[in-house]
Amino acid sequence: MRHILSVFLLVTLIACANNEKTEYTGVLEGTVVKVPALNGGVILSLFVDEGDNVRHGQLLAITDTTDLFLQKIQIIAQLEELDVQTDIAQTQLEKSEKDFAYIKEKYDRILSLFRENSVPQQNLDDIENQLEQVISMRTTSRQQLRSLNARKKQLQASAPIGKPRCVPTSARPIRHGSRDSSLCPPQVGRSERALQM
Repeated sequence: MRHILSVFLLVTLIACANNEKTEYTGVLEGTVVKVPALNGGVILSLFVDEGDNVRHGQLLAITDTTDLFLQKIQIIAQLEELDVQTDIAQTQLEKSEKDFAYIKEKYDRILSLFRENSVPQQNLDDIENQLEQVISMRTTSRQQLRSLNARKKQLQASAPIGKPRCVPTSARPIRHGSRDSSLCPPQVGRSERALQM
């Protein structure tokens, strides 16, 4: 966010030859960078005050990450459950593929025999029904696998597991080792006001 700071500069310059006064007006631009926490929560430690100079990578604050830690555990458990469900769905898909191959081969034989008038229409109707059921089961198994994979991606995207933004040696993030609890500035500057959450 940029704030335009209006500063009227009155500069009196004495000209070399005629002692004239000259006035100049200018506009200086300053940059304010808001540094949001990667997660909300109670500030456990605050390391800067309003007006302090800050540098890139400096630790500004540490927030409580207990809720994120618990959420992380839940998501890990859900991902493990999805892995089991995916294995089951994969097994079902493999079985439905084998069943399809078997019924399709049987259907082709019965159709050939029916064309030679060697089997009655009922046999052909029965195998066509079985083939439709196997095709439906195979389609359902594929859809179930896609659904499970999509759910897994959603959980992975919502997981509060990220790369550390700032991990100084003097003050490690606290509460269960979450590294997203550190709040650091993206550039050098001066703190505008006390942090609020």
